[in-house]
Amino acid sequence: TYYIDPYNTDLKGYIVYNKGSLSSSRDFVCHNEESLEEEMQYQTNSTMISDGIFRTYRLAMACTTEYAAFHVNAAVSAGSLASNATETQKKAAVLAAMNVTVSRVNSVYENDMSLRMQLVANSTSIIFISSDNFSNNSPGTLINQSQTVIDGAIGFNNYDIGHTVSTGGGGLAQKPSVCTSSKAKGITGSPGPVGDPFDIDYVSHEIGHQFGADHTFNGTGGSCTGNRASGQAVEPGSGSTIMAYAGICTSNVQSNSDAYFHAVSIAQMTGHVQGSGNCAALISNNNNAPVVQDLTNYTIPKGTPFVLTGNATDDSPSTMTYCWEQINPGANTSNPSATTTASNPNFRSITPSVSPKRYFPAMSTILTGNLATTWEVIPNVARTLNFALTVRDNYVVNGGQTERKNMVVTVNGTAGPFKVTSQASAATVWMPNQTQTITWDVAGTTASPINTANVNILLSTDGGYNYDVVLVANTPNDGSQQITVPNISAPFCRIMVQPVNNIYFAVNSATFSIGQFTTTCVTYNSSNAVSIPDGIAAGVGGAVAASVINVPVNYTISDVNVGVNIAHTYINDLKVRLKHPDNTSITLIDQICGGQDGINATLTDGFGAPSCTNPVVGAF
Repeated sequence: TYYIDPYNTDLKGYIVYNKGSLSSSRDFVCHNEESLEEEMQYQTNSTMISDGIFRTYRLAMACTTEYAAFHVNAAVSAGSLASNATETQKKAAVLAAMNVTVSRVNSVYENDMSLRMQLVANSTSIIFISSDNFSNNSPGTLINQSQTVIDGAIGFNNYDIGHTVSTGGGGLAQKPSVCTSSKAKGITGSPGPVGDPFDIDYVSHEIGHQFGADHTFNGTGGSCTGNRASGQAVEPGSGSTIMAYAGICTSNVQSNSDAYFHAVSIAQMTGHVQGSGNCAALISNNNNAPVVQDLTNYTIPKGTPFVLTGNATDDSPSTMTYCWEQINPGANTSNPSATTTASNPNFRSITPSVSPKRYFPAMSTILTGNLATTWEVIPNVARTLNFALTVRDNYVVNGGQTERKNMVVTVNGTAGPFKVTSQASAATVWMPNQTQTITWDVAGTTASPINTANVNILLSTDGGYNYDVVLVANTPNDGSQQITVPNISAPFCRIMVQPVNNIYFAVNSATFSIGQFTTTCVTYNSSNAVSIPDGIAAGVGGAVAASVINVPVNYTISDVNVGVNIAHTYINDLKVRLKHPDNTSITLIDQICGGQDGINATLTDGFGAPSCTNPVVGAF
């Protein structure tokens, strides 16, 4: 996703950036002060924003002189502000930067919470250019000063939520505080207060505390230490949603937060805005919430992948998205495990998708012969997995509406693993209309409590991502079945054995072909060398440099290896992504190693971490 933000006060200069190209300062630590309001646990509250109301809160955003100086200097450097500008002109430059941040924050809150924060009319009275009554580098002091200064300049009755931004490294907020006597006790600081690393990772996060949301990570180490909220620790490692700690823990799921809230965060914030945080201006958003079909609980065998599928309808013109998330709070461990985490979160949150299905783990992982990555792990022990399905209608014209349903997957520790045992070689070739035998390990799945009497046997012809061909339907779950090969030609086939009326499944371990095919390896080179732009500011990435590789469309691609030759000092600055013409992309390099100079390597699946030589060479 690319964002275009105004960078000049005259709105004639803009920054165009890709969220994935930005890196944030990693010294951020968030704390939150608990109020006397009882913490809402996910077990007792699954309320979502579905009441048809759009809420507008008056936001008083103050800043320290250091924050103001950052944006004044940026505007001067960009040529949109004179070095001898008046204080009024400088305040306008700072206010423009604040508007960018608030607009980006609102884009999430409008979609997930049907609420907007609107800067108060006299915002420049709390923008300080030459002197202030703030302690920029002391969050514990600044949070109380925020309340005092905003009350004094704006007036307690003239705003609903107050927040102070700085260049100090850290955030602090009282939870919850919106509409309360402590409504300005929220602060955010970063040495580079621009872009999504600031707006989403930090400001949206701290404001989330003010609306009542806890931390959602279950990781340890780094900034995670001492900041875990046990009742909401539903994301493995650092987590990846806004109320998690992406990029600042020892066990990082990814470098930055994704721009959405976890289901448990939405539930907590909903409880506050419909309770003691109900001082907003209310209007009807003329938008009905999605109608989500009730979910069924299932029992599955251990060591076996599964798929969850939702079903929803909505009358808004926008496209619904589905987000399946595990909601088991953990016991303060960094990484999920197949054998020891009988209560912890085993599956990370994934960005909402237009598909109502989510495979556990991702189908791309299953097709490599694995049932686990670092942040998605199939249990090999008996346990209970709790899941929430959040459906967003994404109709943000007057505020998006969401709906949620919960379900339980019980892993049976006696049955399983259920797996396909035939078609295990890539050298396997079927010919059309032949008779072939498919075998699988029943692994106790016919017995109670799983009770799978029959299975469907499906064929994929796209390498294992879609199983559109039914070879046999509703055949006994006895471990063996003869089938007639369809009269088709397909180079990349997979078999799925799928129980009738259950969610688990098994896929054979190798791609095979129907018909004879020739495989060739072709190398394509980029047509242009590119220069890597400098960052926008300290800790903030620059524009995306794109190098194009043209590949003919008449090839069926089964494997891709990417060679890179990058001359750059301190390669830990770099992020490299491979982007398909359909706009899907994958991260190849994500700030690896440290101060090494340059990379000349081949990037491929299954080679593990790079060897951090100087320069970095080889394959990884």
